[in-house]
Amino acid sequence: METHIILVRHGQTPANIDKLWHGWTDTPLTDEGKQQAQKAGARLASEHLDITAVYASPLQRTKDTASAIAQALAHNVKLHPGLKEYGVGVLEGGFIGLF
Repeated sequence: METHIILVRHGQTPANIDKLWHGWTDTPLTDEGKQQAQKAGARLASEHLDITAVYASPLQRTKDTASAIAQALAHNVKLHPGLKEYGVGVLEGGFIGLF
């Protein structure tokens, strides 16, 4: 049996708009990000793929994105800390263009 993994990045956050590093900083989704997550879920559901699980990191932006996708697929979200983005230490919250 083959296993296929579909990776979906979280929806837009205020830090994305402001071009800030936010690896471990727990930023929420914007309204646009919530819509993006819902669209991702609808798209995956429309593909009629045999998706058996939805995983997310414990960060709110990823949990909210995964929840919208899981709802469209009639699944629950399984949290896994190993999926958390890299922390960028002292660069957290800094402007991406400065580095």
